[in-house]
Amino acid sequence: EILARLVKRVEDLPEYITHNIQEYKDNMLRTLEDYMADHDQQYLIELDANSNHRLLFTQLMTKLDTFILRRAAVPIRLHDQEEEELPEDMETEELMRTLASKETVAPRFRWRRSRWLRVCPVALSEGNLVQGKPELAVSFLDKIYVLSSPEAMEKFLKNPRPYLLPPLPRPPCKLVVTGPPTSGKTSLCHLLAQKYNAVVLSMQELIKPRIQMEKEKMVQKVREETLESSINLVKMRLEQEALEKEETVSEKGDAGETDEPTEEAAKDSEGEGGEEVEPKPETPKPEPVVVDANHPEVLKMVEEAVKEAEKQTITIPPDVYVEVMEEKIKEVENNLRMKNPDGPFFGGWILDNFPNNRDQWAAMVDKTICPDDVICLRDSSENGSYLLKRWYKVNQDEIDEKVRARRVEEAAAEERAAEEARLEEERMRKEEEERERQAAEEERKRKIEAGELSDVPAEPTPPPVTPLPPEGPEVEQWRQERGDFEREWASLKAVITGTSAVQPIDIEVEAKTEDVQLTDAIHRIENAFQYRGWEYTG
Repeated sequence: EILARLVKRVEDLPEYITHNIQEYKDNMLRTLEDYMADHDQQYLIELDANSNHRLLFTQLMTKLDTFILRRAAVPIRLHDQEEEELPEDMETEELMRTLASKETVAPRFRWRRSRWLRVCPVALSEGNLVQGKPELAVSFLDKIYVLSSPEAMEKFLKNPRPYLLPPLPRPPCKLVVTGPPTSGKTSLCHLLAQKYNAVVLSMQELIKPRIQMEKEKMVQKVREETLESSINLVKMRLEQEALEKEETVSEKGDAGETDEPTEEAAKDSEGEGGEEVEPKPETPKPEPVVVDANHPEVLKMVEEAVKEAEKQTITIPPDVYVEVMEEKIKEVENNLRMKNPDGPFFGGWILDNFPNNRDQWAAMVDKTICPDDVICLRDSSENGSYLLKRWYKVNQDEIDEKVRARRVEEAAAEERAAEEARLEEERMRKEEEERERQAAEEERKRKIEAGELSDVPAEPTPPPVTPLPPEGPEVEQWRQERGDFEREWASLKAVITGTSAVQPIDIEVEAKTEDVQLTDAIHRIENAFQYRGWEYTG
């Protein structure tokens, strides 16, 4: 009964089955036999498809056991869904110790921590430094890895090796370099960019077009307002002058009429005969004053207002700075994706001396632009003398010229003469020292040739000590800038540590070369990815 009710497919009819088998033998069997004949017989496994699937699996595993094969390493989830979830605010050290003893593959075997520690490998390969979640921890080979999202977990479980190959783990290079004036911020930025193949973003250069645009808008607004007010002022003044002139003319006319009474009386007496005296013609009204934008006085007033407007400093709000920076960062990251479609997709930028205050940092946080590290160059010398000497060395000619001009203006003619005499004496003294040095060198060569002295190289001359600049308004300006930075940095550092997980890195610049500073910065940046062994406890 049941068999009678079953539906029969056309493909299941005997004639169709016979036809399909014959077609397979004619078209496919010969090709497969040739392929099997060309294949290495050592690694060829041939099974009978007519057997049961359980028997086929047993035969296949038996064959594979005869091969020298390593079993594939499969990632293992370390957190069981039925277990109590680990808190996300758990310290990294405690988390690693907790996960090390989960899902062990053998007694007394503990998973080891990786160089990624708690950073998600998938997110890091894409260019984001994201801390992983404890419930998404896995083990691969003998290391622990903590993923940041279910999507990252799925990618890692599918194939973890692309996210673990060198040069990873590598910082995605989202850096901020700041410091006091003349501390070498820009130089360190370019050295780091060369190390990490990144782009240096100087906000002073990027914001110039926006400042120019805002300045042009302000100048245009001042021009329009001044033009309108100037036309009104000039027009009112000219009308006032015309009115005063008219009043003066009318007053003179009235005075002339009062000075000739006899003539008018005579005319009245003559007119008694019956003829009426004709009235005097009225004084014509002055024509309305026409003042336009081409009036000389208007042009002069507008030109003066525009000159004053161009001297004013344009203040750009923090939102505009961050908007310009965001556009440039997107451009850098788009270029990064075009060069390497496989990743990373984010990072590759270094901000030179930005942000400068807490408002700019807050604007960056609102735009979800947060660097991974903030490097601050510090000078711990007494009263900042190290950077002061560097500033003086770089701008020595300009500062000396300003100091000299100031002293010339303040000093009298005798003091100027004394200064010139001192400079001349200094020049002569240097020439005398140079002649003595040359004479001593010639005497030393003569003694060496005579055999009185061995050819021992002279001791190297110590490098000249950079002097401190002379006190004056020029130095006070630099100290004012240095003090402004110290005040702003104290406030900015508190905001950075309070609103993000970023811990600013202080790099000492006193008596350190650029290479030493670069090495120190790289070590501090990559310190989070350095391998750390277990610490033994009691």
